[in-house]
Amino acid sequence: MTAATLHGMAAGGIHDQLGGGFSRYSVDAAWTVPHFEKMLYDNALLARAYLHAWQATGEQRFLEVCLDTLGWALREMRGPEGGFFSARDADSEGVEGRFYVWRAAELRELLGEDAEAAMASSPSRAGAERAHGAGAGAAGAAARADPRGAARGSRRTRAPGAG
Repeated sequence: MTAATLHGMAAGGIHDQLGGGFSRYSVDAAWTVPHFEKMLYDNALLARAYLHAWQATGEQRFLEVCLDTLGWALREMRGPEGGFFSARDADSEGVEGRFYVWRAAELRELLGEDAEAAMASSPSRAGAERAHGAGAGAAGAAARADPRGAARGSRRTRAPGAG
């Protein structure tokens, strides 16, 4: 049961598939849209859980998620003096998730011919379509799965100037 839970978390909406780390919780019933706040202590405990799962099972995916989470913490949570910040706020420029949400057009531009396949296989998109009804592509799914409006305007994976 633990392995299934960890696999589900890694594939779901609270895991930042691009930037690494985990958000605190989800804001929708299908667990596809994260509350974009990331806590150091949550991620430290999750990295340890994924490490222990890898040690117990030998499943490479658990090690990958562990290292990804630790890499995020070192890259995003370490201050210039060497200490660590306790959290990354969900709000950026007054909008929850502003620097974490990607529009379909941005992904198409960056991923080129691989974009449609990547968006079609997204666990978050599938969950959004289940939770909000199937619709017109990734943009429609993202809009339906965006109860707080984070997908409006241009986005980046992290704030300008962040490592």
